[in-house]
Amino acid sequence: MKKIAFILFLSILSNSVFPNTNFNTVSSGVFDDFALTITATNGTVLKLIANEETDQNSFQSGQVVCWVTRPAVGYKFSHWTGNVSWNRLMANVVMTRTKTVTAVFEKDY
Repeated sequence: MKKIAFILFLSILSNSVFPNTNFNTVSSGVFDDFALTITATNGTVLKLIANEETDQNSFQSGQVVCWVTRPAVGYKFSHWTGNVSWNRLMANVVMTRTKTVTAVFEKDY
């Protein structure tokens, strides 16, 4: 009985202290957007979201963007520079901040 009375007391207290507050709200629905700038010479980079090509340059925080390099004829992909440092042809990137990157292609002898 004491447990029920205490729970009832807390319920009344929370309603009087926070009368119009919805404690079931998980998120405000507001997301940060981050810019993505990709440059490439002697090739291109496709941006995919859920396997669909996009020309977006701004993405929500936490959104996954797949980058796919496509070298021009006579060139091959070498590596990335900028806010990333890897040499993968394809990469799934989680947008957690603004990113500026360059896809570096070199002559394919």
